[in-house]
Amino acid sequence: MVNDGQSNSNQTLITTVAIVFLAGFVIGGVVGYLLGRQASYNVKLTVETPALDKVLSEMPPLSEMPERIDGAKWSEGKAMMGSIATAIRAYHAERGPTGSEPTTLYVSETGIGFERGDLTGTYFGDEDFSFEVTSMNPLKFTITCVAGKSGIPAAPSSPSAYILNQDGIFIPK
Repeated sequence: MVNDGQSNSNQTLITTVAIVFLAGFVIGGVVGYLLGRQASYNVKLTVETPALDKVLSEMPPLSEMPERIDGAKWSEGKAMMGSIATAIRAYHAERGPTGSEPTTLYVSETGIGFERGDLTGTYFGDEDFSFEVTSMNPLKFTITCVAGKSGIPAAPSSPSAYILNQDGIFIPK
């Protein structure tokens, strides 16, 4: 390899820049540590999204959309009702069409296996849920959820209740 002097000069320059760059980070970190805070680097990235900006500007504030807020809260209650329906179907599968009907949500001889607190979430509690099995052959049942019955203050206000039947249909009350 021929050493032309220019190559050494470039290597020296690159090495010097790298050392200065690294030293800046180390010194910044040490100074930040000594001052009791981490060194930080502020970077601002601006992305323009005119289509999204237009949609957001035309959208009413959440305070004007309580039905959407209640709908989101009801998602929790409906999911729990679906869990109860699954437990009723499992009970039916274990006992068969001539077995005794389940009578309680909780673990017992005729219960569907929930522990106390299993159906308590952010907007609903155990006391909000009830069910009735009217036939084991064929399986027919309804599950009722009354919002606020358990006393949770954040419960949805509309609708005040839902009923879920064995066909998976939610009926607002």
